[in-house]
Amino acid sequence: MTDLINDIASHLATGSVIPYMGPEMLSLCSEVAVPMTPLALAESMTAKVSVPHKIRKRLTQTAQFIENFKHRKSVVHLMNEAFAATQSEHFGQWTGAYAADGTPLAELSAEPGRLLYKPWGGHGPVGNYLVSDSDYVEVLTEIDIQTPIPSQVQAWRTGRHFLFLGCRFDDQLTRCFARQIMKRSSDRHWAVLPVEPTRMEARFLDEQNITRIPMPLAEFAPLLMVAMQGTVAA
Repeated sequence: MTDLINDIASHLATGSVIPYMGPEMLSLCSEVAVPMTPLALAESMTAKVSVPHKIRKRLTQTAQFIENFKHRKSVVHLMNEAFAATQSEHFGQWTGAYAADGTPLAELSAEPGRLLYKPWGGHGPVGNYLVSDSDYVEVLTEIDIQTPIPSQVQAWRTGRHFLFLGCRFDDQLTRCFARQIMKRSSDRHWAVLPVEPTRMEARFLDEQNITRIPMPLAEFAPLLMVAMQGTVAA
């Protein structure tokens, strides 16, 4: 395992690895004030708005119900509230770009340098989210032809490896997004996944040639940091 982590560190040092970070990254924080899972996010919504019992634990259906019977603004408001402690609103626009200070950018440069891509949107700076069933239906009709993925991201991923941190692939949506975002990347990737994968997760890992690292993030992170320091020293 040490050799594997050293290998990942060496690729990170050269910029040939793209970290793909999921919600379980929050487990590394000492205090967490935002929902860490889709279930927790659904529960935060249903604590404020009544929805049918049978969908209360299903995030996309909960958001769709609120959107249908309240308003899209109600969904955005609930999402903003849920993620206030952190840092398909616009018809016809699939992507948006912002500088580090939140200033809107007309477009990204061809060589963006340090780039944080949030395929599901985010709280800041303007509160755009993919969360309801209709959001995903709209995006999934286009993602096969890559329209929702910025061209700069498509260029950046070419030939690079992915390191999945804090991600699960036990849901069709997460598998679909990861599969499409990984297109035209390298044929070698890694995922820190401490729990035994489900049958569909295991199939996905095998299909995408993702090596599972069976250890908790809290154990993996310091080992990677030590390995990274070794690459700097070298």
